[in-house]
Amino acid sequence: MKRAILRLPAGTRFDSLTAEQQAAISSVFAQFVLPMPGTTVADGYELVDGLAGDNFDPAVMPGLGMDWPIVALCQWDEAAGLATIQPLDEAVLLAHLAPVVELDADGNVVGSQPAELDMPHNWAGWPWVDFSVPTN
Repeated sequence: MKRAILRLPAGTRFDSLTAEQQAAISSVFAQFVLPMPGTTVADGYELVDGLAGDNFDPAVMPGLGMDWPIVALCQWDEAAGLATIQPLDEAVLLAHLAPVVELDADGNVVGSQPAELDMPHNWAGWPWVDFSVPTN
């Protein structure tokens, strides 16, 4: 299985795609959540988090009018660790994470801090993406 996080124009929904685009997505047994839970619209885009079969090939997407940037792409055989196909674009994910809201003792919003890099969604049974280890 492959996990793909893609950046789509805000408001894109499965039922708004052409029949050919819907068939292509269905042909790779895709399941997805749009928008990706825990994320917000940024610069007119939103994130979709999807799982697909091993036959998912992002190279065919532009030819179908789905020229959606890949934020991350990995593969997992349910036994070994994740194999990264395209590393997570941390800057893009961070732009879609909401700021951390600060509350006072009464629960009133008193401020906010910039979002911290964190994977806000995961699929049941899939390994968690760990950002606690520094990347170079």
